[in-house]
Amino acid sequence: AKRKAGLIDPKQEAFAMYAVRPLAEHLDAFEAATRNRASDRHISDTRAMIDRVIEWCGWSILRDVEADGVNRFANDLRANGRSAATIGHYIGAMKSFATWAHESGRLQYDVLVTLKKPHAKKDRK
Repeated sequence: AKRKAGLIDPKQEAFAMYAVRPLAEHLDAFEAATRNRASDRHISDTRAMIDRVIEWCGWSILRDVEADGVNRFANDLRANGRSAATIGHYIGAMKSFATWAHESGRLQYDVLVTLKKPHAKKDRK
């Protein structure tokens, strides 16, 4: 009745539903959506980087994904001697996932839009 009366916004309801689904479901859909645009190797490398960030951050549902966690992960990589280029690849993978989640109607906005990759040319190993 509330939906018919316009008191419940179907888009907001969908965002709430997606927010609590396991990240693995979203990642499987992300992979499927990128199959026609990327090589199998790129997809598997991207998935591996995203999985590593998610595990390090301890995230389990879409609502958990946030820029501070990715920044902490990137800082940990830097502290362990990883190059700016490597850190940039991880940030790029996460940003592509978040952008897809927003564009596909799973996130109300791109939660990682503020993330910036480090300047790889300034920090070559």
